[in-house]
Amino acid sequence: MLITYQISSKILVQQTIDSTNQNFSQISNKLELIFNETEELAELVVTNSIIQQYTSIKVPAHSLEEHRNIQEVKDILSEIKGTKDYVDSIMIFANNGLVYDSGEISVLSMQSPITLKQHSVRATAWRGVYHSNYTLYGKQLNIVSFFQRYNSERTALPLGTIQINLRESWIRKQYHSVDFGQGENIFIVNHDGRIVSHHNPSNLYQSIKSQPYFTLVKQKKSGQRVTLDNREYLVVSQELPKLNWTLVALVPIENILAVNNPLMRSFLLIGFIMIASVVLITLLISNLVSKPLKKINHVVKEVQNGNLDVSLDINSRDEIGVLAKEFNKMVRRTKRLMEKVVKEQEKKRKYALISVQSQLNPHFLYNTLENICGLAEMEQKKEVIELTHKLADFYRGVISKGNQIISMEEEMLISKRYLEILSIRYKERLTYKFIFNPEIFNYQIVKLSLQPIIENAVRHNLKDEEDHIYIEISGEKRGDQIHIFVHDHGEGTFDKSIESLLKEKQEKGNIGFGLYSSSERIKQYFGEQYGITIHNNPGKGTSVEIIIPAIRQGEIAHV
Repeated sequence: MLITYQISSKILVQQTIDSTNQNFSQISNKLELIFNETEELAELVVTNSIIQQYTSIKVPAHSLEEHRNIQEVKDILSEIKGTKDYVDSIMIFANNGLVYDSGEISVLSMQSPITLKQHSVRATAWRGVYHSNYTLYGKQLNIVSFFQRYNSERTALPLGTIQINLRESWIRKQYHSVDFGQGENIFIVNHDGRIVSHHNPSNLYQSIKSQPYFTLVKQKKSGQRVTLDNREYLVVSQELPKLNWTLVALVPIENILAVNNPLMRSFLLIGFIMIASVVLITLLISNLVSKPLKKINHVVKEVQNGNLDVSLDINSRDEIGVLAKEFNKMVRRTKRLMEKVVKEQEKKRKYALISVQSQLNPHFLYNTLENICGLAEMEQKKEVIELTHKLADFYRGVISKGNQIISMEEEMLISKRYLEILSIRYKERLTYKFIFNPEIFNYQIVKLSLQPIIENAVRHNLKDEEDHIYIEISGEKRGDQIHIFVHDHGEGTFDKSIESLLKEKQEKGNIGFGLYSSSERIKQYFGEQYGITIHNNPGKGTSVEIIIPAIRQGEIAHV
C-alpha cells in the first residue's frame, strides 16, 4: 500500500505538471495569436484610406469640418474594434494635434503614453499591464497596449501613433478556467518579477522577488516544489515570449494527492477483510493506471521525436481520458501551426529576393542611362552598344529566371558586369580584380549577395572627386564552407558591425543597410552560423567576408 501510494503520488504530480504545461501551452499559443492579430489589426487601421486622409490634414479647430472628420474616424475605429471582442479600445494620436478614439472613452492625454524609437520608420512597441491613459465610464482600467507609428502611404511623412488596448481582465479570462482545486494560485509576472495579471485583481503590480519560488521562475525550473506558510506547493511556469512575461501556477501538493486518500482508505478496509482481495485489487488498479500512462508516455516520445501523426486512443471519462483528448487536440493544432509556419517561411523566402531587387539603387540605372545618352550624343556607337549590352547582361543576371539560389559563377558575372558599368562612370578612380578558384564556380550562393557589398565599398570610398579605390574580390573552399572576401583598399574605414546596422534608419546616405540585408538572407537560406562579417583595417581599407556552406548546384535548393 505504501509503494502504491508513493508511485501514484509521483504519477499524479507528473500528470499535474504535464497537464499544466499543456494548458499553459494552449494559453500561450492563444495569447500569442491574439497579440499577432492585434499587430495586424493596427496595420489594417493605419492603412485605411479615410484615416490616412483625415490624419494627414489640419483643419480649423472646433470647426464643423473638424467635428465631421473626428466623427467619421471614430465610426471607422468603432467598426474595426467591433470585429475583435478582445479589443477594449483603439486610439490614434495624430501629428495634426487631434486624438481619435473608438468611442465611449475619455482621453486623459493628448500624447501617446510612450515614445517610440525615432530611428525606425514604423516603430512598434508593447506595453505591459498599466493604468490606462484614458477613462471608461469615469474609471481607469488595467490594460495592455500595442503602439505603432505610421506614415502617409502617399508622401511617407509621419502621421502619428496608433494605440490598441486589451483589458487585463480579458488576459485573466484565458487562464481562469484552469482549475487545480481549492487553494491554487495562477498569475502572470513580467521580467522584473511584478505581477501583471492575477486571479485576484487586488494582487496586480505586486512584486514576487521576495518569494522563495521567484528564483525557480527566474531560472525557468518548472515542476519544482516549494514551501510557503508551512504548506507545500508545486511551481509550474512557462514563458510568454511576446511580452517577456511568465505564466506561473502554484498548486498545493495536498490538492494533487487528494485523490489518493479515498484509495488508501479503501485499501485499509479491504486489507482487514481479506488479504487476497487487497492483492487482487492492487494489481487491478496498478494495471488500470499504468496502461494508459504507458500509452501517453509512448505517444509523447513519438511527438518529441517529431512525429505529429500519432494520437492517444484512450476513451475513458476520467482525468486521463480528458488529458488524452486535450493532448490529441494539442498535437493537431501544433501540426496545423507548423504547416502554417512552413508555408509562411516559404513565402518569406520567395519574396525576399524580390524585395532586395526592388531596393537596387535607382541612381545606378539613371547614371548608366545618362552615360549611354552622352556616348550617343558623341556618336560613339560602339561604346553605346557595349555599355547597353553590359547593362542588359547585368539585369538579366539579376532576374535569373526568378531563381533565388544561383551558382557562384553566375553571381561573380553579375558583380563583374556591375563593376564594368561603374567603371564607365568613375573611370580610372575605380579599379578591381577577381581572384576566384574555379573549383567553387558550381557551388550555390544566394543571388545578389556580392552586389550590396561592392556598392557599399564604392559609395563609402568615392565620395569626393579625388578619391580612388581598388577592390579585390576573391573566393575559395575551406573544408565544407565557401569563403568569399571583398576587400577595398580605400582610404576610409567602415567600423559598423552587421548587428548594429539593424538599429540604423534606412534613409539616403545609409551605406550599410544593404550589408545587413545580404547577411540576413544568407542566414535565412543556410542557417544562423553563416552570413557576413566585417573586418576593419584602419588605414588599409575594409574587408567583408561571406561564409556559406559548400553545396553544389542541383543538390538541394536551400538548407
